[in-house]
Amino acid sequence: METIYIVTAINNNFAKHMAVMLFSLFQNKKSRNPLVIYVLEADLTEGNKHKLKKFISRYNAFVHFIKMDDRIFENCLISSHITKETYYRLLIPNLVDHQVQKVLYLDSDIIVHDDITRLWETNIDEFFLAAVEDPLGHYRLEALSIPENSYFNAGVLLINLSKWREHYISEQTMRFIAENPTKIWWWDQDALNAILFDKWLKLDMKWNYQALSGIPLQYPSIVHFTSPTKPWNGEPPLKEYYDYYAKKLNWERLR
Repeated sequence: METIYIVTAINNNFAKHMAVMLFSLFQNKKSRNPLVIYVLEADLTEGNKHKLKKFISRYNAFVHFIKMDDRIFENCLISSHITKETYYRLLIPNLVDHQVQKVLYLDSDIIVHDDITRLWETNIDEFFLAAVEDPLGHYRLEALSIPENSYFNAGVLLINLSKWREHYISEQTMRFIAENPTKIWWWDQDALNAILFDKWLKLDMKWNYQALSGIPLQYPSIVHFTSPTKPWNGEPPLKEYYDYYAKKLNWERLR
């Protein structure tokens, strides 16, 4: 049975929210496929690591914490709600075991409301990644010199690591960031789109439903809170998805 490899990136302040995301994933996974989770982090406390390990082990999943060196990203654009952790995903092919050929990257500000196995089983042999088109991506097309309907959101990425390694995608994206500082508005997502705009498989928007988009969708499989207003600090659309799993998990009482 094929192992599902999940990668996420957090700082210590997001430990709870990543746990809620993973809890929603565990609650809705129907398959018996084993789960291996890579957590990319720079400042997790030992207390939070221990808490996460115990929580994840309850679902027969394995977790690996990978310590990052933030100095690599010291010249990268950040903002009030986007931290250096967003750039970690660019280095995934060099961080996980080289025998791993495919991973599913998930932001920590999402809720998985479907069996993740269905997304994992998407065939991306001929693509560098699979993703959902960003409904606001048209704002970035001209600056990045890419055609219409070719800008994806990087919060949910099914990544073909073999092709990334073969074509040095990590190095290409980091070079683009360094050489085009005035073109970068939407952080690493801009760099990924500039390099891979014609090399990705478009997924149904239900697999990364951006709550702020306003596009009606009755049954989102993944809800993504992309705005600065998160369900834990405000009232974004579909906040109830986060609240439901956060209440069931009860992070504060986990031991």
